[in-house]
Amino acid sequence: MACSRIAAILSLTLTLSMPAFYPPTAFAGEATAQQKAAAEALFDEGKRLKKEGKYLEAAAKLEQSQQLDPGVGTLLHLGDAYEEAGRLASAWASFRQAASLAHESQDSRRQRIADARANKLAPKLGKLSIDLGSNSGIDGLELHRGKVKLVASVAGAPLPVDAGEHTIVVSAPGHEAQSQKVTIRDGETETISFAPLVKLPESPPKPDIPVVGPVVEPDKSIGTAGIGAIVLAGGAVIATGMTVFFAVRAKQLDDEAAEHCEGVACRDMEGEELSNDAKRFAHFGTVGVVVAGAAAAGALSLMIAELTTDSASATPTDTTLTVAPLLTVAGTPSWGLSLGGRW
Repeated sequence: MACSRIAAILSLTLTLSMPAFYPPTAFAGEATAQQKAAAEALFDEGKRLKKEGKYLEAAAKLEQSQQLDPGVGTLLHLGDAYEEAGRLASAWASFRQAASLAHESQDSRRQRIADARANKLAPKLGKLSIDLGSNSGIDGLELHRGKVKLVASVAGAPLPVDAGEHTIVVSAPGHEAQSQKVTIRDGETETISFAPLVKLPESPPKPDIPVVGPVVEPDKSIGTAGIGAIVLAGGAVIATGMTVFFAVRAKQLDDEAAEHCEGVACRDMEGEELSNDAKRFAHFGTVGVVVAGAAAAGALSLMIAELTTDSASATPTDTTLTVAPLLTVAGTPSWGLSLGGRW
């Protein structure tokens, strides 16, 4: 039972300390020919960089090669590059992975080599222990070491970590996140503790605004005064047009009557009729001027009344408007408009 627990911790530590380089299907030998060719090229490049002393660059190439075509030899070279670069925890994890893969492939020689390298590094590893305290019971709790997401259940276990400064962040939905920086040294174990996460204040509910009485929207329709203004304005335009027509016609008839009359006396009946017609049309023109002016004044008055009426607060009334033509023939003919109503 103790061996199983130790194996589980080692496996979990390996997962947290190293990137997930190995897809589950890769160990089944399913790498394509193109993947194998690319992995071989990256492997050769990694070994070349390692010989030149560029250990971290070499490790990056070897990691890519391992992703494409996992192999015990690649992991051994990767662990060696990490060890030379001073990243002992990453080197230890690579050797442990190499030993596991060699055991699966029954390669006892390289398994012994990998185990020996890992065992040699084990006492030198820096370790980090994280105490979450009461935070461990919060739903949705997340734990990060830099960009690496850790499983919250590993809290309390000393995890092998590369030497250097690390930022540990604890967060949970609805809580204020906490972060701490810790410096890890090879061969030493550091423990950090987190205080209970502070709950974020809940957003206050929006207050209900009471509505007193019915909501009255402003009446944007044209009222009776506005309609009356439009009618009168139209009447003013018509009256003006007819006034011009009557004036022109009166002038024409007066010119024709001048050929038959001298002063106010006419020599014949035709001149008398032309003179009378000219006077009649002149009278119509005069009336037209009066009617046009009255209609324009009425339209302006009604428009002002329409614009100054507060339709949102006005009390509806029984409003009427009557517009009718007015024509008088007895004696001297006359015409006009009759406007009446209540508003």
